[in-house]
Amino acid sequence: MRTTKGNYAQLFWSNETEPVSESNSMQFKIQSDGELHEYIIPVSQHEKWKGTITSIRLDPTDSAGSMIAIESISGIRF
Repeated sequence: MRTTKGNYAQLFWSNETEPVSESNSMQFKIQSDGELHEYIIPVSQHEKWKGTITSIRLDPTDSAGSMIAIESISGIRF
């Protein structure tokens, strides 16, 4: 992912019993230098990453006006 502004991104998810919410999310530090970076988000360590994950949502930056490019999202392990 490439961003030009911001300090943090956040990954949200829902499962069979809980909707997308702040408690079903992980925030992670990003590098906003306009270069492509790989981020590994350890969701399996989160107590609410359980059951069947039915959706994910990525908020790629916490800053308005950023230029964003996402090359891929992959490697989700359960």
